[in-house]
Amino acid sequence: MGVPMDIVVMFPSGNLSGFPIVAILFAFGTALPVGVATYCMLQAMWLRWAGHQAEALAAEDAEIKEGPAVLCGRVRLAHGERIAVRVEVTQRGFQYRTKDANRHQWDEIDRLTTARPFYLEDTRGPRIRVEPPADVLVIDRMDQIQHGPDKTRLRTAELTPGEPIYAVGRLVRDDDPESASGQSLVLRADNGEMMLSSEPLSARFDPPALVNALFGMMMLFFLLLGSALTLPVQGRYFLGQDEIASVQSKRVRHVRSRRNSHTEYWVKIGMLGGDTAEYEVSRGWYDSLPQGQTVAMRSVMGIPGSAELGNTASVHWIVLLLIVGSPLGITGMYVAGVRRVRPWWEAKLVDIGSGSLDLGY
Repeated sequence: MGVPMDIVVMFPSGNLSGFPIVAILFAFGTALPVGVATYCMLQAMWLRWAGHQAEALAAEDAEIKEGPAVLCGRVRLAHGERIAVRVEVTQRGFQYRTKDANRHQWDEIDRLTTARPFYLEDTRGPRIRVEPPADVLVIDRMDQIQHGPDKTRLRTAELTPGEPIYAVGRLVRDDDPESASGQSLVLRADNGEMMLSSEPLSARFDPPALVNALFGMMMLFFLLLGSALTLPVQGRYFLGQDEIASVQSKRVRHVRSRRNSHTEYWVKIGMLGGDTAEYEVSRGWYDSLPQGQTVAMRSVMGIPGSAELGNTASVHWIVLLLIVGSPLGITGMYVAGVRRVRPWWEAKLVDIGSGSLDLGY
């Protein structure tokens, strides 16, 4: 984008110009928000769909047959067994002091899942054998605590006899030692996965679906806000035309505040069409520009107010920082938010509270 030698090419004070700047604006102001918003919305839709599918399979009028299944009923121990499923999490605690009070934290250091075959008396009638794998996903309350030595404790979640639960897996017809015929429907892992839950099925799907939808809408809001800042710059770069304008006048503005003061240097530019605009420039450009000096401008034809100083698109460094930092911040908040709503059955069990560490004695 060349200009004659007698035309001065300058940019407003604090502005950065060139293709790399435009590329950064597109990457962080458009591509990243669109990608993250699309991912979040698709995740939210999938989680809601998965929750509805699970509830449909557990409906009272749903047929119990071979294939993917959701059972709902009460736990019954198998003959000779003392437990059905138990998850034991060992934690180690420590305490610390903040500015205002004592705080404590229990961190998970070990986890043991014990899963044995048991039976489920389904609300729709049949008694079905359940054979959970060692890595079965258990959704239940950690309602048992046993303190140990060296600031450790054992928290336990257990599916007990008579407890109503949901069981998600795959029904197959196979050997059943407690069936009169020797065979019956047996619930096993479906593609290596089984879920046993004493909580409503929505407990697994609703919290992450809400987080994904919330941050998807936040990123869409930023996309709209960012577009108002980035589209004019991109338009001047790709669709803009070079114009010639001249310096009509200059002025100095002294700005004072309680903390500090500074001086601003402004030039009034007159364009060929008769429009005028003021721009803040650096002290060097202010001193070197005589009245009547021709300068380069860039504008988009047919769009009033699109003109800007310079022979290419430029943007103020604060706007650039906002465009880059905002989507990165929202993405970081999204990752932290997803981790925060992950319950103990999908993440390390960490308990944080106020006061001193309770060692059980």
